[in-house]
Amino acid sequence: MPSLLIRLNPQLLSNPDLDIRYELPDRLHELSNGLLRPDGFDYEDGADGLLIFMEADDLEAVIPVVINALENEEVLGNRLAMVARVGASPFDNADVLSDFVVIYPQDEAGSQMV
Repeated sequence: MPSLLIRLNPQLLSNPDLDIRYELPDRLHELSNGLLRPDGFDYEDGADGLLIFMEADDLEAVIPVVINALENEEVLGNRLAMVARVGASPFDNADVLSDFVVIYPQDEAGSQMV
């Protein structure tokens, strides 16, 4: 099952409440009508990144939902468009940054998440 990764830098959040690791995936699950499902979180080794993993049956269908949410939704008082990077991976249960290719922001699209 394809995977999606959202990397946030908590230090750049207006409200650095780490409950965002639960709230954001739940909100994306809701907005995608269940097409996007939470798949855990981790903290980036040697950096400040919060890594939120999600899985989807159809990445093409959920990518616009994720981008729209980042640009237009507020989660725990945070607008996420300026502090988020999103990567996609065709691999089942991808869990390392090098498995993901950036799809958002657009100016970084095609590069690896590392």
